[in-house]
Parts: sequence; structure tokens; C-alpha cells
Amino acid sequence: MIQGMDDGDRTKRDLHRYRERYSSLEFERIQEAFRRKKLLGIMLGHDGDRAIEVGCGEKSIFFDWLPKEYAVVVEPIREMAEIGLQGLEFQSGMTLEFVNGFFEDFNSNDGRLFDTVILSSVLHEMNDPNVVLRKAFTLLRPGGAVFIVVTNQNSIHRLIGLSMGLLADLNERTQTEIEMQQTSAYTVESIQGLAVSAGFEIEHISTGFPKLLTHKQMKAALELSVIDLKFLNQIYDLGEFLPSNGSEIFVKAVRRSA
Repeated sequence: MIQGMDDGDRTKRDLHRYRERYSSLEFERIQEAFRRKKLLGIMLGHDGDRAIEVGCGEKSIFFDWLPKEYAVVVEPIREMAEIGLQGLEFQSGMTLEFVNGFFEDFNSNDGRLFDTVILSSVLHEMNDPNVVLRKAFTLLRPGGAVFIVVTNQNSIHRLIGLSMGLLADLNERTQTEIEMQQTSAYTVESIQGLAVSAGFEIEHISTGFPKLLTHKQMKAALELSVIDLKFLNQIYDLGEFLPSNGSEIFVKAVRRSA
């Protein structure tokens, strides 16, 4: 079932340009694979009847993790949802709803609350992430969880860039972040504080995939066979020993109060 919504321009972002740049960032597909691996590991053991995924990218999380009853994908770029949901199959009795619009404007059709909200690579692209997290809180039942993935301001590749003079400070946005219209990066402390201020309790927080170079540099290193996928998997495993310096921060936060 598809519910249409006015695409509008809620965040004043150039969604067409975003779509073009997203497709051109070839290393992002590799980053996504490691992001997905880490996120699914954190979601292991979490289940529920009703779930919302905000921004499905080119492959919805619902290919690998499913609620029992009702799955909603909220995505403002219809072309991305068509790719991200293509071939997705559900068990008998399950319902998928695609909402072509912004999460801030989403409301449950039947008024029921959800067990799960997935905000993977979303908050750092929002002008007001507080609004997004408060919206997630209101849509979750007590005991429900939001899963968050954001870029890490203290990523190793940013620290290297700072030491080389390529960044003036860790708050400066990289060229990729500018092109992808990202508004901010987070630290472990700042994303934790944001989630707590929205009413959540933190159940898990960690970083993942300690990327050593920028997307452009990582892609070039792969093309020149300086590194390979085996090396990248070893770098992924190294994240266990660098708890604060992976390229992304992963959070599971739970709504405790009614």
C-alpha cells in the first residue's frame, strides 16, 4: 500500500541534487555494507510488531530485519524508495506502507504506536534533529526503541585531516558532507545528550568502521589495489579497539515513560 504525501521542501534541501551526489559516491556503497552489518548486530534480539524506517537508501533494512506485522518506509525521494524496496518480499499477513514525504509530517494511519524507529544516516542531514527525535518518541510505545546512526566528528579520518591541516577544526564540514547537504557531525557525547533530551534512555552506544581516509581517497586506494575488501574487513574488526573513533556512531535508545 502506498500513501502519497506532498514532497514539499520541508528542510529546504535540494533533493534532486542529493540524489545525484548520493549515486556518484561509489565508496558509499561499501560504507553502507559495513554500516548495515554493525546496525543489524545491534538490532539482534530486538523484535516487535510495527516498525518505521526513515530514509531507506538503495536497500531497505527490511530486507534483513522485519517486524511481525507492519513496516513503514518514510522517504522523501520516490526514486530512491523504488530502488530501495525493489524485490522486497513479506511473510503472509504482513503489510508494507511507503510514505513519500518527510518523517516530521508522518502520522500513523490507525493511531497505533510502534515498537521500532530506524534513523540510519538521517539526523546529520536534518536542520532540526531535535524535532525528528521528539517525533520518534511520540510514535514509539513505552519500551520501544529508536536505532540511530550518525557521522562521527571524532572519526580517525577527520583526526588525520585535522593533524595535516586539511581541516581547521573538527567542527568543519568535509567536502563530501557539504555536497551531501549534511548539517553536522556528532560526538558520542553530543548524540547521547540529544537522545536523552528527547526523553530516551540510552541502551547501547558505540562507533563502527574506523575509516582511515575520505570517501574519495578510499575509492582511489581500492582502484590502485593499495587496499582490498579483505583489508577493509580487518579495519572493520579493528573498531572494537577504537570505541570512540569509528566513522559512524550507533545508538539504541529506548522510550521508558508512557
